[in-house]
Amino acid sequence: MARYCVLVTAWGFFIYGLLFIVFPQEALQMLVQGKVSTRSELIDLRATYGGMMIGLGLLLFILANNVSTIKVGLLAVFILMLCMALGRIVGIVIDGEPNQLMYIYLALELLACALSWLLLRAAKKHEQSHSLNWDY
Repeated sequence: MARYCVLVTAWGFFIYGLLFIVFPQEALQMLVQGKVSTRSELIDLRATYGGMMIGLGLLLFILANNVSTIKVGLLAVFILMLCMALGRIVGIVIDGEPNQLMYIYLALELLACALSWLLLRAAKKHEQSHSLNWDY
């Protein structure tokens, strides 16, 4: 289950990034009803929402595909989703008037955050119950 949590998150980042690399204006319009007015904005959309998201996805793929790094992958998912959710909450409170998609993203971020936290705790308990105890 832990591996799948990291993999699903990796695919989400990767696909989101690919969308912004290939169709930056269309993705921005579809997701936040925004418009790009300069070529530099297009470049930055491709770099930040495209390249960085693809990079995060690839890092999570690497962490998910090695048994020794699954917990690091879960921690990464937890931190990423927590920070995204907190940033979104700040935006909703300060800026107001979010579209429905912002609430859907927030719910998904909080769900991924909670799931990764629970899986991290379960992994820790599993390790503790399987360690040898030499104290009699």
